[in-house]
Amino acid sequence: MAGWVYAIEFSTETVKVGRANDFVRRLAEHRREAACYGVEVNEVWHARVDNPVEAEAELLEIAARWGTKTHGREWFDGGFDGIVMEGDSHFGQEAVWARPF
Repeated sequence: MAGWVYAIEFSTETVKVGRANDFVRRLAEHRREAACYGVEVNEVWHARVDNPVEAEAELLEIAARWGTKTHGREWFDGGFDGIVMEGDSHFGQEAVWARPF
């Protein structure tokens, strides 16, 4: 089943990497949860993929090359620009980078 992989950079420069079937809904959840701690979403990158589970594992490997793991396997300190650059190259035409929408 197709879905999305994403990287979100928060105002703390922490990056969350994940997957979702409904990316817009998931982004809204991250925004609400972050706001509880006075944190905002800075930038967002996402890509439509055929196999979100496999693609998330690949994106986590990319993120580990650019950032430092912090809170478990999906959270990194820094590295957003590198993740976007390599993610664009890896996932191709389906990748989208944007400021928060």
